[in-house]
Amino acid sequence: EQFPNFRTINRFRVHPIMNDILDHSFVQFRELLVQSGLISGSALYIDGTKIEADANKYSFVWKKSILKYKDSLDQKALENYQQMVETKILPELIDDLKDELSIEEIERIRQSLEEKENQLIEAIDQTETVEGG
Repeated sequence: EQFPNFRTINRFRVHPIMNDILDHSFVQFRELLVQSGLISGSALYIDGTKIEADANKYSFVWKKSILKYKDSLDQKALENYQQMVETKILPELIDDLKDELSIEEIERIRQSLEEKENQLIEAIDQTETVEGG
């Protein structure tokens, strides 16, 4: 069974278009976890530090205030994600980019692509033609 090389994942992650998509996906994923009840939307914990919460359960909050708080929490989550990318992912990627592919690695990649191409060609050849399609 084949698995993607870490270089492939890192190149995917830092591509300008994918970087923006991953930023937004992180915030949307967190929102989905909140809506599913898997995490609390009232506080964000990173390394055990409480960033923001309303501890008084008897106070009421206006809808505008809640929406503003949500935007603030989303922004903080995005900032924390970007900080994690800058401090942990990018340094690893820079180290990774220093390593060049060896001739053997390039040959393995070429062979793998050729095998996949042959499999796809065979699958296409075995596909029946559908009339009217």
